Amino acid sequence: MTTTLASPGLGSGLDVNAIVEKLMSVERKPLDQISKQEATTQSRISAFGAIKSALAAFRAAADTLADPAAFRSYSAQVSDLSVLSATAGSGATAGRYAVEVTALAQQHKLASTGFAATTDAVGTGTITFEFGTTSGSTFTPDGSVGARTVTIGAGQDSLAGVRDAINAAKIGVSATIVDDGSATGKRLVLTSDTPGAARSLRVTVADDDANSTDAAGLSRLAYDPAGSAGAGRNLEQKLAAQNAALTIDGIAVSSSSNVVTGAIGGVTLTLAKTNAGAPATVTLAANTPAVSAAVAGFVKAYNDAQAVIDGLTKFDPATRKASTLTGDATARTLQTQLRGLLTAAASVVPGRSLADAGVSFQRDGKLAFDSSRLTSTLASDPSAVERLFATVAQASDARIGIGATTRTMTAGTYAVEVTQLARAARLDGNAVAALTYTAGVDDTLSASIDGANVSVTLASSYASATALVADVSSKLNGALAQAGAAGRVVVSASGGLLREIM
Repeated sequence: MTTTLASPGLGSGLDVNAIVEKLMSVERKPLDQISKQEATTQSRISAFGAIKSALAAFRAAADTLADPAAFRSYSAQVSDLSVLSATAGSGATAGRYAVEVTALAQQHKLASTGFAATTDAVGTGTITFEFGTTSGSTFTPDGSVGARTVTIGAGQDSLAGVRDAINAAKIGVSATIVDDGSATGKRLVLTSDTPGAARSLRVTVADDDANSTDAAGLSRLAYDPAGSAGAGRNLEQKLAAQNAALTIDGIAVSSSSNVVTGAIGGVTLTLAKTNAGAPATVTLAANTPAVSAAVAGFVKAYNDAQAVIDGLTKFDPATRKASTLTGDATARTLQTQLRGLLTAAASVVPGRSLADAGVSFQRDGKLAFDSSRLTSTLASDPSAVERLFATVAQASDARIGIGATTRTMTAGTYAVEVTQLARAARLDGNAVAALTYTAGVDDTLSASIDGANVSVTLASSYASATALVADVSSKLNGALAQAGAAGRVVVSASGGLLREIM
């Protein structure tokens, strides 16, 4: 008997692959839907990222205009930059000034006698530096600066060691060694770090050889204008402390620095050389181009932000194709709020509008900028333009000053009542101060200020209460500075009575 085996399914002509593919397609539909939703979501995230970037650029442009300094900018032009340069800041006003420099500010420089080598011994003890004003042989300490003392111990007594000890102390004096090339040509040079007549130096020494004024040991570094060579004035003055001297429109001006501020309101002059007899001209003019550029940048950033939102929300009726955020309420709300910001700004200054600043709306909702209109308003009423854009504040009472304002300041009216002003502590003497003191008996003055306890030793005698005041101020403030205290004292005298303000 013959048996035939057959497989109807495989041999019946059915398209099994097609059947399987259709079954799989049905199964994939949920996955395809999820993938499509993911792509849509990613596209929306990217779209909102683009809007965020555009709004950030607009905010940066707005922040530039929110700073009042943007509208108070002046440019300074100098006819001879080899003599001086000028920069204009807040408070500057337009004008022309004739500037003649007759002297530059100088730092006080003192030099020692010569040494054969930097390893030569100088001596041990202490060196005290005082800063003040020298007139002839009279030195008057500046109490606000204070005396500073450097200890020269064993191992520091060489010429190089003394230099290094002074520099390490960071007391406002720099020490260098200059070699003139001779056999004993190595000299210690001491320079006040700050120029100006009020930073002249007096150098006193407590020499361990028991003689603090002679030309031996550490006392070779003493310099007292009232002394003489070999008796307290042993350093040689190489450059006198000096103020800068100049005239501005014929008015004499003195400055302790070659960087002169305040002589012309809002302007800093940096002096480079003298020009006696040939005045340079400094011209200040409103920096209108800078304001114009800032406003133009604001308009561009606004239009760019609107263009980004328009592009992401538009619907093309011809192709019936929607954009990524077409119909999205959030995007449209952002656009409306953006326009509302400018509408609100238009009512900030009574009688003025953004059009006065050259900014106006167009039919398509974008902004246009007219630089000539802005220039005209800046010339006639610059404060109006400033108030349209910047964060400003005004006090009704001139006795209350307004400090810096920021864009985070909340608009409004605030009532301010000052009931008490801050004041420093004050101590008044109850008896006329003595002008002579006995070593080890009554010549020590101790003070505790801001938690710092300091003690200073007074001289044996003073010519006047003024000299006593200057020395007390100098020594106390110097001791406080070296102790790391932030506080300082101001000492004065009236009728022989001392007053100390902390």
